[in-house]
Amino acid sequence: MRSPFRRADETSDDVPDALKGTVTLDFGGASGIGGREENQDRFLIVPDLLVLSDGMGGHVGGALAAELTVGSVVEAWQEHVAAHPDDPTPDTDLLAAFVLAANDAVRAGRLTEERLEHMGATLVITAVVAPTDDGWELLVGTLGDSPAFVVRDANIWPVTHQHNLPGELVAAGVISEEEAAVHPQRNVVTRAVGIATTVEPDIVEVRVAVGEALIATSDGITDVLDGERIAQLFDEVVAAGGTAEDVAHRLVDEATAAGATDNVTATVLLPVRSANDATNDAAGDAAGDGDRGAPVARDLPAADGPADAQESDVDVEDSLDWLLDEFNDD
Repeated sequence: MRSPFRRADETSDDVPDALKGTVTLDFGGASGIGGREENQDRFLIVPDLLVLSDGMGGHVGGALAAELTVGSVVEAWQEHVAAHPDDPTPDTDLLAAFVLAANDAVRAGRLTEERLEHMGATLVITAVVAPTDDGWELLVGTLGDSPAFVVRDANIWPVTHQHNLPGELVAAGVISEEEAAVHPQRNVVTRAVGIATTVEPDIVEVRVAVGEALIATSDGITDVLDGERIAQLFDEVVAAGGTAEDVAHRLVDEATAAGATDNVTATVLLPVRSANDATNDAAGDAAGDGDRGAPVARDLPAADGPADAQESDVDVEDSLDWLLDEFNDD
């Protein structure tokens, strides 16, 4: 999956001239079993959308919950694109609806068999919004303890806090990120897909430029690789001419080699400037692009109305039947 999402010159006439024909969005993903007997992580990538999920709930339930989560989000996105072919630009309400669709699907699945009654999943959605003067605007929605980061120049910035006990304590200012990384109750998840009728995702706007990346992972990676190491690996791969998929595979391989006890999965979105645009890169460096400060990441207004009051367009029963058949065939 090394093709760009879309070139800036294939979008609207409002694209800044500096980006037309020069910047693409490369994307990739990778997943490994890590130290588990089964891989219960899932990811899907389609044009303008990356989805990652870490399943919870036992040998069978976790894998199915993750399948239902990523499948329902991608299905809802594709239906949205088909219904709005001229302008499918996502917004906060749309991402909230995607999370609701996933929640509905997993909750429906919990009712099908007793062995599935405790299943749930995490979710990270990365959606492309529009080009900006120096990169791309994204929306990132998270539910659960799978983190998302912006990485640049051996630096890493969390996009949202993790929905586990130490993550909530960090958000409240009670403990530091360093203390959260070694907290004994990191596995206590406070929010997840399928656990309750109400879903409260974090949805933020993030801007990434050439030289940066938006990386989402399952916690199997961050349990064994700290932020500094993730940023270092990213820089090494990009410096060697690697792609977004190369970055994802490197993170998975390194986490596995570091002794990951959980499944390990990563998705990567990477703005890339065309090779023949070196002159523009040099001009940008001379103008100080290399000292941009921390990337922009801000909370967006909440979606209209509580998420559990919105209706999903996804046919949950049909999706569930298909995924159960696929799962049982495996």
